[in-house]
Amino acid sequence: MPRFIPLSTERHRADGWAKTPDYAFAVDRPVAELVAEEIPRALPTLPLAFMPEGEQWALVALLSLDSQRNLFVHPDGRWMGGYIPAAFRGYPFALLHDTEGGRRMLGFDADSGLWVEGAEEERRFFDDEGKLTQPVERVMTFLRQYDDQRRATRRAVTALAEAGVVVPWAFSVKDEAGNARRVDGVYRIDEAALKALPGETLSELAASGALAIAYAQLYAQHRLPGLTRLAELQAKVGEHRQTGESVDVERLFDGDDEELTFDFGD
Repeated sequence: MPRFIPLSTERHRADGWAKTPDYAFAVDRPVAELVAEEIPRALPTLPLAFMPEGEQWALVALLSLDSQRNLFVHPDGRWMGGYIPAAFRGYPFALLHDTEGGRRMLGFDADSGLWVEGAEEERRFFDDEGKLTQPVERVMTFLRQYDDQRRATRRAVTALAEAGVVVPWAFSVKDEAGNARRVDGVYRIDEAALKALPGETLSELAASGALAIAYAQLYAQHRLPGLTRLAELQAKVGEHRQTGESVDVERLFDGDDEELTFDFGD
């Protein structure tokens, strides 16, 4: 588990960070929360669902068959397909909320192994005047924007739940061995209930962006078989790593099926 601490110009002015080498930190994340602005880029590869978050509801991408291993993370830490959720792209930084003062503070995962004491100037958190360096300021801006969008998306999904169109979603998909894996604890849109809503309610949901989120979740359901394909790929990669052989990822996904697009670039 990450341990985020707030960055302080008094205590951490000379410190900095090393570049995140990969996405190994996300290997145990079975879902990733998404914001509405990510949907167009997420739809080609990621199945979408909803999950309760306290008194609100969140839009999430499903990344696992067993709620344990993130199938999109290669054993060597690379991301194995398509869009990388914004929730992972800010790491090892995170936005922390001061519950008393209501402020948003920049935090860093102290257990990430990426903290550097006495860092080089270009990798420092703060400059000599105690202000965030330009790279860190860009991270802070990104995290603030994501946080604002996350709040708006949660409000929209919560409106769908309050309209009675978000229902439990238990389904089975095949794992790499061909065995059925039951997945539950997530929610989907009841399309029939959505279509039966009064026109006024539909107009309100459309105006808030909630209706677009609802249909995106419905469209993304056909991405579920992609999780099986990724599980098969993970198994093959594991076998080849044991024998010292390389695995031809492109060949494993030959054919007309365009469920997943793999990008192994740096």
